[in-house]
Amino acid sequence: MEKNYKISILVPVYNTEKFLNKCLDSLIYQTLKDIEIILVNDGSSDLSPVILDNYKNKDSRIKVITLEKNEGLARARYHGIKEASGKYLMFVDSDDYLELNACERAYEAIEKYKVDILHFSTNIIPFGLVDIKEISNKKSFVDAYIKKLNGEEIFNSCYIKRKFGWNVWNKIYKTEVVKNITPYIPNKRCVMSEDMFIFSMISFYAKSYYGIKDKLYNYRYGSGVSTVNFSFKQFDSFVQNQVALENMISFHEHLNILSGNRKLFIESQKEEFKNVALWHFMYSVPEKDAAYCFDKVSSIFTIEEIIERLLIYNDIYSFSKRVFGSKFLTPKKDKIKNIALFYFKYDGSGVERVMSKIIPMLISMGYNTTLIIEKDSVNSFPLPPSCKKIIISSSDRVDNDGYMKHAKELKKALIDNKIDLLLYQASNSPYMVYDLLIAKSLGLYFSATTHDWITSPLLYHGKHFSWKPQVLRLVDLVQTITKVEETVYRQYRINATYIPNPLTFKIPKEIGNKENKKELLWVGRIDHLQKNPIDMIYILLEVKRFIPDIHLTMIGSCINKKEAKDFAKFISNQNLSKNITWVPHTNKIEEYYKKADVLIMTSSYEVYPMVVGEALSYGLPIISYEMPYVELFMNNEAIISVEPNNIKLTAQAILDLISNEDKLKKLRSAAHEYIVNVSKEDIPAMWKNELKKLEENKKEVHADKNIEVFLDVTYQHYYNQKSYFSFYNKSMLIANLFRYFKKFGIRITIKKIYIYIKKYGLKAAMKKGKIRI
Repeated sequence: MEKNYKISILVPVYNTEKFLNKCLDSLIYQTLKDIEIILVNDGSSDLSPVILDNYKNKDSRIKVITLEKNEGLARARYHGIKEASGKYLMFVDSDDYLELNACERAYEAIEKYKVDILHFSTNIIPFGLVDIKEISNKKSFVDAYIKKLNGEEIFNSCYIKRKFGWNVWNKIYKTEVVKNITPYIPNKRCVMSEDMFIFSMISFYAKSYYGIKDKLYNYRYGSGVSTVNFSFKQFDSFVQNQVALENMISFHEHLNILSGNRKLFIESQKEEFKNVALWHFMYSVPEKDAAYCFDKVSSIFTIEEIIERLLIYNDIYSFSKRVFGSKFLTPKKDKIKNIALFYFKYDGSGVERVMSKIIPMLISMGYNTTLIIEKDSVNSFPLPPSCKKIIISSSDRVDNDGYMKHAKELKKALIDNKIDLLLYQASNSPYMVYDLLIAKSLGLYFSATTHDWITSPLLYHGKHFSWKPQVLRLVDLVQTITKVEETVYRQYRINATYIPNPLTFKIPKEIGNKENKKELLWVGRIDHLQKNPIDMIYILLEVKRFIPDIHLTMIGSCINKKEAKDFAKFISNQNLSKNITWVPHTNKIEEYYKKADVLIMTSSYEVYPMVVGEALSYGLPIISYEMPYVELFMNNEAIISVEPNNIKLTAQAILDLISNEDKLKKLRSAAHEYIVNVSKEDIPAMWKNELKKLEENKKEVHADKNIEVFLDVTYQHYYNQKSYFSFYNKSMLIANLFRYFKKFGIRITIKKIYIYIKKYGLKAAMKKGKIRI
């Protein structure tokens, strides 16, 4: 006849050989002898089974249950609960141990207070490198709540008010209460948060609870998976939290009790799980394991849930480095038939001008095209009738909810139009990586075009110098418009290919004869960061000393009326009003090319400047600040390069050319001949070839490891400048604030900022405000 013990002690065991003797000794030497010890070997592969058999042979109170494979903690407890015959039941984890009087004291207390659950306190035993603060924070979760609770008060005090923790191992229960939960422990592996799940069921069936101060349990903190630095195996275990949540939801739905505080807790726990999982992916697991962990995360969360949290971190550099190599990024499409182009706007600017040529080119190649933009204009370039234009919400919003609206509309546009490839024209956007994730969640190919030079962000401390290459490594194809850029990016394992932009103008068949009228031309935005128009003014002052009647036409607009007024005043103050004609905007720029003798370029950088191509087509020689990486400058005798920002040297080059009629004529012919040859490049064939490689998964990136390391360290050092140019960041914050006032109005801006701070905190709001100008 089977003995009815006072207490059954249930110990699940899985590969804990180095802790097991200490645990079992604390049980067999209990001062209360009337106990049974149920040891569940959960498929251990170390020496744990041998140790269990040894203890079984020397103590008749020990019963060993052996599971053929590892079923997880919840199932191991299930098998033990079913075998328990004691009046009361206790759980002990095999890497922990009891005080020798634990059973005696717990039995006395539960008999005295006549409750279903008796909670005793815990000693925390640090194991390994554990932060002292962590132990202090853990204390409130393991200590007992010294109060009598009844019915639903137990759940509310534990799960809602957090008066005590849901650990099952520092409590003693009526066995008949615990046995009620066995039908609801599903037959699937659960190793994380199983206490949360199991105690939620026990708390439903329990009618009463009481806590005592006695520290009867010794919890070895740091020996399990609840450590700070995860390996990918530990991350695997951690994401099993979702199984516990699913089990918890299933139990509550089955009994029709998923309401009130129970529903509130489960919903909040789901959010917390998502937050912690993404945090561990970003900052806990080693970088070499991070891509694998992201694939885990993306298999259990929607991409929108992931992006919402990544927006809060606002750490594009770290995220992009960690997700590199993820299988999530692999395209799922077979063939490319439908192509969408994305850009912020579609008006009369340079990028849009190029897009207006690429779209009909793609249509002529047999692709269906869609244009996705955030802002339209009445002055936009015409589109072929077959190209659908879709306007979605701006990604550049005050709060993260604004971006999520953009993401929802982008996803819908991609789905509705059955897009296979997204050609992204906004590679400097801090939102490109999130748009990439949206596209990749649909299995699309993703291509990005770089419209500026690699190092140009360094001119204005742009953070995208460090994070842009990391994002480009995630992209299926990067179109560069310089061969130098292609070479550098490929050394960084970016699938970059040089494909020039199609020319956006017609080339005259012949340039005819020109008279030397001492007419200079400068074309570009009045942009003091890139185009350097003030340099042009000083250059002209030097030239005027030798050619008083020299004339310069400057074509380009200012950002606003004040800047326009200031620029015009500057010209007047230099006594150049008769020598300079400033044309903010024109639809007939060819007329200026026809009458000019020389085009002057004072840009800090360019990539594929169409103004150069246009000037060459009208036979204009060019004197430019040196930019040896620009394709249109290479092997082009019609372009005279001078040292950047060297006013006198540039002026001298102009004087030498203007005063040499033979050289001027020779360069005119060379200019026209050069651009005619450029126009013969078969750009459609280049695109066709690269898109075919994508479809066939033929990426050929052979990086030089030494150069890759050099680039990686360079980007990392730039990223790690903790100050991020603190003064500049303050100016960005102020500039963004005024931009938001202008865009949304003061009332709406303040309201959005208040909502954002309330939701994410002041620190996150400050960081968000500095993201771009």
